[in-house]
Amino acid sequence: MDIEYFDGNFNTGDSSFLSYVENRDVKYKTNSKVQLEDKVSIFVINELLNRYSFIYENAGVILGQLIHESNLMNLSIGNSLSKNTNIYLNEYNCPLQKECKLFSLLEEFLLGDIPVENTSFYAVIKSINEDENLFKRTKIQFVNEDVKDFNMRVILEFVSFMIEHQKGAYVTTRASSGNYERVYDPAGFVKTISISDIKQKLKALRPYFDIVFYQNRENGMWNGKRRIWADRRDEFEVNFTLVDFNYFNKCFSDTTYQGDIYLENFYRLPEDTIQSIYTKYHDELPWNMKVRCFSDNSCVRPRNTSSCGSEFLVKEEDMFVIDDNVYHLCSNCGYIVRVSVNDRIKNRIKRRCSEDNNYLRKKEIMSELMGLNGVDKAKVLVIDK
Repeated sequence: MDIEYFDGNFNTGDSSFLSYVENRDVKYKTNSKVQLEDKVSIFVINELLNRYSFIYENAGVILGQLIHESNLMNLSIGNSLSKNTNIYLNEYNCPLQKECKLFSLLEEFLLGDIPVENTSFYAVIKSINEDENLFKRTKIQFVNEDVKDFNMRVILEFVSFMIEHQKGAYVTTRASSGNYERVYDPAGFVKTISISDIKQKLKALRPYFDIVFYQNRENGMWNGKRRIWADRRDEFEVNFTLVDFNYFNKCFSDTTYQGDIYLENFYRLPEDTIQSIYTKYHDELPWNMKVRCFSDNSCVRPRNTSSCGSEFLVKEEDMFVIDDNVYHLCSNCGYIVRVSVNDRIKNRIKRRCSEDNNYLRKKEIMSELMGLNGVDKAKVLVIDK
């Protein structure tokens, strides 16, 4: 059951909701963002981002523990996870030995309505991280490698796979005694998961996929690829779930409700929200990053230049350094504007600038030309020169 890649136009027929395969690309239009306070509260958005961050930062040990519990249950999915992520369990890479039903706890963590720090999943992963003898190799292996996006995708697809196998599973809750008890509906029947419930859960996972598939370029296009499990004929069965329709996941499913009235839900995370978490883990500037042209005393600018106060788009390839600060020419007036970037991006800019001893002089000349003659005239002068 290896992981395979399919084109974004891959047709899954009537089962297109399975494994989060969609037959269209998604574009984010920054000029028509949904107002969070009108649709989804800031609290819910922050909670989702916190959940994503925790999974992303701990993906290696989470996958390792999932592999361990799959092996305990003799499920072939454990071997597939191990082979695709290069995480193997041995005396040098020991898991938490006790069975903690991590499958269900992970789903509850992502789609339940319990705050991050109060979930059992958080407690389990925290206990693993605090024990230096657990997953020694994995903790070292994935701390600096560029594989976290891959591991995050695998975890989300694993959760999708798990949800797909919940038809008929009992909805349960944890009692104060720690035991799992079945939940009953108002009519007194035991609540179980239907195909409709499965579809809603898979759609509620969508914002997590929106983030992990996000591409930092104009229109925020996904990369057009979806990873699915190539072989669905696994003996995997889910007998119970801790996740029912709740305050958190209803914000992201296809339907929401007000009282007894069900409404269609078209809410998607705005691009700037997705960018906030994307840039947290990738040393890139947002493709649509803007700064304001302002003056300061951080460097000596060419004569005949002054700030215009307008906003303009910036690009890393057009940035340069003076002393230990990063700057960009204002595209409207040519003023040398200081820009804040993280240290890794700054170091990249420094390396690029070090390859040209005249880079600063060129920027100063261009700045003064733009200040004296305007942007278009300066470009013509430079070309003629």
